[in-house]
Amino acid sequence: MLVGLLVAAQSAHAYIYWLSYDSNNSRVGRADLTGLNPNGSLVTGIYYGAGVAADGTHVYWGQSGNGATVMGSIGRANSDGTSPDAQYQTAATYCGVFGVRATPTDLFWLKSDCSSTRRIDHAPNLGGQSYNEPGAGSGVCGFAIDGSYVYWSQGHYIARSTIAVALPDTTWLDVGASNAPCGVAVDAGHVYWTNGSATAGGGSVGRATIDGNPASVSNSFITGTSFLNNVSDPTGLAVSGAFIYWTNQPVGGGTAGSIGRAGVDGTGVAQNFVPNVFFPVGLDVDAAGPAPAPPGGAGGGGGPTPPPPPPLIVGVGSTHSSFAPGDVSTPLRGKTAKRVPRGTVFSFKLDQPATVSIAIKKRKAGRLAKGRCRKPTRKTAHKRRCDLTVVTLKRTAHSGLNKVPFSGRIRRKALALGRYRAVFTAKGTGGTSKAKSVAFRIVKP
Repeated sequence: MLVGLLVAAQSAHAYIYWLSYDSNNSRVGRADLTGLNPNGSLVTGIYYGAGVAADGTHVYWGQSGNGATVMGSIGRANSDGTSPDAQYQTAATYCGVFGVRATPTDLFWLKSDCSSTRRIDHAPNLGGQSYNEPGAGSGVCGFAIDGSYVYWSQGHYIARSTIAVALPDTTWLDVGASNAPCGVAVDAGHVYWTNGSATAGGGSVGRATIDGNPASVSNSFITGTSFLNNVSDPTGLAVSGAFIYWTNQPVGGGTAGSIGRAGVDGTGVAQNFVPNVFFPVGLDVDAAGPAPAPPGGAGGGGGPTPPPPPPLIVGVGSTHSSFAPGDVSTPLRGKTAKRVPRGTVFSFKLDQPATVSIAIKKRKAGRLAKGRCRKPTRKTAHKRRCDLTVVTLKRTAHSGLNKVPFSGRIRRKALALGRYRAVFTAKGTGGTSKAKSVAFRIVKP
């Protein structure tokens, strides 16, 4: 069953935050939880930044000192990026702060003492005297907190310590000697970590139950990620509600990365949930932030109104990946369709009203001839196989979530058994969207 887009409702005033590493002009970026309205320069001018956190009111980031007169520090700004303070909390080191976590009352950060030692510091009541969390040392790459514990990656272990009374267990969870976890996140049921790779798409997100049961360790919970596994450029990982988010870093050169997202059960993986993010090295999700600023800023701006952008299909899904044709034909055009007893329900999400085309293509049923995929003939039997369009559905769709029941029967004729793709494109006043597709299969009743 594909559940890629059938998501639970979330706060409209919530954000994903990241920190883009760019030497002395690192910056905090932000996007809606839908992945839309990205702003890669919410806070700019950060000195060698790494790590970001949000608490519903403010956003925090870590940055380095200059090695001579300025200490490393934790910066803070309002959630909308206003009133930035680069020296909100000193880190008591000229070297960097590589991770930040925040609650409404506490602030935690991971710092380096300019050698191989790394410590997790804790400032109760936001700005109070900090102390070192015992147990953290060389090789620490990322950390997370919950109501009782702080967790961190160290070597091939996830370590854990109580917060109020430090009782460090540096070998709490062994994820395997061939793995080197970095980013860490926790929720009520699980602990998650990132595994890096020198190859783009070769990394993974691991997961285990929150009790640290060794039998629950899975280092391939989510695959196809791009993590560098470099403690100086730590990967970002965050979990909020029904979703887990991660930073895909540029591997093998370049600067463009992305924010990925999946359900906490590992389904609905979207590696480019927020695309074209400049070298992300920190990540947090704020599920209770303030409302976004109106388009054009509070003053409304001036000059001519720019043309609208093409529609954006956020994602597509289908309630069944395999189904038998229903008894009722699917209409080729229309706004709604009656529920069918068999078949599936396609779903897609738009950022604006649009006319959506859904091309039903049978996998490798055609032959590529003169630049087009056509029905095979004796003359084209040797040509390259391609996905042949069987029929195209048209729907008038609104912004937000749309659902299209699909019976697998067109003009009273059931689709032939086999594998198919439904390819979605949206056309609006600003142009045509990029295509997105979902696979399905027609089987016997």
